[in-house]
Amino acid sequence: MKYFLIPYIALGLILSLSIGLVYQCTGPEMFPEFYGSPFVFKQKSLASSMEYFFSISGLLLNVAVWSVLLAFIHAMIRNVIERAKHQALFRTVYQTIIVLLILFTTLNIAADIAML
Repeated sequence: MKYFLIPYIALGLILSLSIGLVYQCTGPEMFPEFYGSPFVFKQKSLASSMEYFFSISGLLLNVAVWSVLLAFIHAMIRNVIERAKHQALFRTVYQTIIVLLILFTTLNIAADIAML
């Protein structure tokens, strides 16, 4: 189950743009804004300020990059929990954080579906 949750949480972090970049072109013409984390995965439409276009390859690459990073963080936290005196408390807090991140991801996916 954790092998599904790590990419799911990574997808939520990417879609929220909490860790991301906004690429804006400068010039006299109108250019769209591009969003990346670090690869470009979303483009703002020039026709409507509420419409976005997604790049599947950019989204998959970003999910892969952030999944590796989150898996590494998960392994480090599990190692710290195993060495702690109050394992039950730390495990409960960590699982609560994971549930909150899952809810956060679900809300981000729902918001992005509404913006399509």
